[in-house]
Amino acid sequence: MSWDKELRIAIAKRQHVKVITMDRKITMGIPEKIGVHGLVTIRSPYEVTWVPMSEIKHVSRVIEMKRASE
Repeated sequence: MSWDKELRIAIAKRQHVKVITMDRKITMGIPEKIGVHGLVTIRSPYEVTWVPMSEIKHVSRVIEMKRASE
């Protein structure tokens, strides 16, 4: 499961993710933690969502690029 590794990296670096579940629901936000019961906490500007790890089909990480002048 490569998405598991991507999700853990996103949590450590506080990066935005797009999570697609088995039922094709899309959740976007910043993952905060993976709970004891296998639920991933994803925070967006308007809500907090808990997604079961067993239901995740794909994870895309958004990597912010910074310019050298910044």
